[in-house]
Amino acid sequence: MERIPNGIYCGKCAALPDLPIPEHARIGVGDKPVFFGHYWLTGTPSLQSDRAACVDYSAGKDDARVAYRFDGERNLMAEHFVWVA
Repeated sequence: MERIPNGIYCGKCAALPDLPIPEHARIGVGDKPVFFGHYWLTGTPSLQSDRAACVDYSAGKDDARVAYRFDGERNLMAEHFVWVA
């Protein structure tokens, strides 16, 4: 796998098209928070933005199992991440 910025590993990154994300598929300012995975990040869990959080930190490779304790907040907070190594 190839390592790209932010600790993300990608097996087929070169095959991804270099196209803009369509307007209807973007996370807007008024939208709800989004939680996602399948990126095998490394290091201390951190937010990708105030409304986006990855909770996949390589648990499949015996790294941390990560969760986010969501309490209905509009803007996500890094201190709501919890993990077990």
